[in-house]
Amino acid sequence: MTISDVENYLLKVGASKYRDDTIKKEFPTFSSISHFGIGILTCFMIANDIDIITNSDEQEDVNCINLRKVNGSYLLSKISKSKADARIKKHGTMIKLFVRNDTDMSTLEDDLRKWIVLPEVPVFMTINEENETRIGYDSIKEALISYLNDTGRNVDGQKYDVYEETQGNVTVAYAVRHLRYLSDW
Repeated sequence: MTISDVENYLLKVGASKYRDDTIKKEFPTFSSISHFGIGILTCFMIANDIDIITNSDEQEDVNCINLRKVNGSYLLSKISKSKADARIKKHGTMIKLFVRNDTDMSTLEDDLRKWIVLPEVPVFMTINEENETRIGYDSIKEALISYLNDTGRNVDGQKYDVYEETQGNVTVAYAVRHLRYLSDW
């Protein structure tokens, strides 16, 4: 995001860049989950402090934005692109929430896995700067294999196997079980 994006969209309640006519014309088939302009506000339900590190092709430096209150004020600093986290070295945005102590984090990973299944960009969860955990899957097949393995059906290519097929813009993954007595799947 550029500073203009931050000021005109991220920090304005009800504003979404993806509803802007210029963006709609430039990317007519793009479907964003960002429609209502309240995403960053929801972060304040569990966190008082939010750091946003964002690298845009349109700017020379990486913007580091520190939100310390829900009122829309922020502290901006800049770092060299050479010092940016490897995950956003070319471009991208990282958001770090400093979760309040009174927030129940016991189901966080399960909650994230329930809502983030096939993200278009990699999503990671890190708690206390330790053990970075990938959330979501790269394909429907990968998600189905994980589910089957987690429920006691070992997908090993011998008893169970999973296939993925695409027709047009629809992709389907399905599991098959080998029938030992019929020597068939």
